[in-house]
Amino acid sequence: MTDKPTSGAVVALPCIGDPAVLADILMYSGRDALSVMMTEDGDPNDYAKIVFGVASIFMGNTDSLELPKDWDPVKAGAALRPVLAEVLDEMPEEDRATFADDESLLALAVMTCFQEAASIAEAWADTHQVDDADTLLKGVLQDDLFAAHFRTWAEIILGIAPDVAETEEVLIMSQSDDFKEGAEAQAPQTEATPDPVKLDEPTLEQLLIGCIWDVLRRMRRVSMHELTPDQATEEDDAVARHLARTLMGENPGFTMALPMCGPTLIDHLRATVPAYADEQLPDDIDRANPRAVAVYVCRDFLRAIYNMVRDLSQHPEMTRAMLDQGVNATAAFWAARLAGRSTTLN
Repeated sequence: MTDKPTSGAVVALPCIGDPAVLADILMYSGRDALSVMMTEDGDPNDYAKIVFGVASIFMGNTDSLELPKDWDPVKAGAALRPVLAEVLDEMPEEDRATFADDESLLALAVMTCFQEAASIAEAWADTHQVDDADTLLKGVLQDDLFAAHFRTWAEIILGIAPDVAETEEVLIMSQSDDFKEGAEAQAPQTEATPDPVKLDEPTLEQLLIGCIWDVLRRMRRVSMHELTPDQATEEDDAVARHLARTLMGENPGFTMALPMCGPTLIDHLRATVPAYADEQLPDDIDRANPRAVAVYVCRDFLRAIYNMVRDLSQHPEMTRAMLDQGVNATAAFWAARLAGRSTTLN
């Protein structure tokens, strides 16, 4: 009998402490979960197996993945309780009892991640007018916002979301006028630069949906005292400035395929939207600077988000479906406006 040759090299297993690794696990497991959810005769037991299969990884029930050093599923679950408080509050009491143990909240986090992903997928299907489940799943997996959703949940589960949010804020600010262009040279050079995304109106609408949910997540963090209102306002404003930079054609992550962009778009908006006419702009806005006006327009988009939330909060029976509808409608309205189709949106 011949022994198999062995190597002295040690092969490191992927570690779920790496948000990218965990995000991939969540996204591709989420795809399988969505496939079950979108099938008319889908078995709820199959969905449960996927959810608890992912959750079992956090308990160490895997030979192909490593857990983070000093990982404690009870502590990790306890840290998720404030994040999932609203989800738990909306449950019937008997269902809530299922998640009495802290470590069980890891399964609830996975389940919530998949349910929110289903809402994103539905919005994607509406935008792209896709009815076939296979086409939807293939298409949405290529969507940057869909991938970002799972990255966010990976960071939340790992308990590093606040730090990452601060890092993202620095990245956003590094692309603004307040920083020197040379600062970009300090970015890590080890990862390949992704190909630019074609920014057409459907992609812009998806981008705006992501911005809206980003603002809503900050509102929730303020309500949970994880952020101060001033911090949330600063981060929201950074999003507005970054969006303005994108619309001006200055974001290297996009190739512009909108009907209008840059100064041409700003001139069009000022001519067709009364709120952006010279006499309506605040005195501190430099009317001769298209970028300054673009930032003002994008801050107006933020105000529309705040108004949407205020209006929904006054509804006596506000539901998640109503929130999804409000998000999608706001994004559709503003995608049309920011694509230069504003003459009918006054």
